[in-house]
Amino acid sequence: MSLPPKERACVLLKDVFDYTLEEIAELVSSTVGGVKAAAQQGQVEIAASPVPVASHREVSPELSRLLHLYVRPIQ
Repeated sequence: MSLPPKERACVLLKDVFDYTLEEIAELVSSTVGGVKAAAQQGQVEIAASPVPVASHREVSPELSRLLHLYVRPIQ
């Protein structure tokens, strides 16, 4: 979430959703070169960012129950 919007979109579309550079360029109204640059810069910034520290806070049973209701598959 710390990446600028264009870099974030390019990294997600390329690395997570496996879109082509051409498809991404069309989606973000850019050129293939612009997409390549934004994706590479985003990857550099992600690699340089500190690793998040796991939280050790207690989760309330009610919050846990609500979360499970929210993410469970619909049958």
